[in-house]
Amino acid sequence: ERVRSVRAKRDPAAHARAIAALRDATGTTANLVPHVLAAVEAHATVGEILQAFEDRWGTFQSPR
Repeated sequence: ERVRSVRAKRDPAAHARAIAALRDATGTTANLVPHVLAAVEAHATVGEILQAFEDRWGTFQSPR
């Protein structure tokens, strides 16, 4: 319920820009922390931020 409320109140354009910038930064050697903070300030959820990482690097698989 809380996540739905946050998503409904956030600026969709600012959110989209922040997530796109984060996704773009994952393909570089740039420090990702400022991009994560911008996404948080744009009210991105933890899941949305992690999805940007998974889109680039996939899900961690422990070596066996």
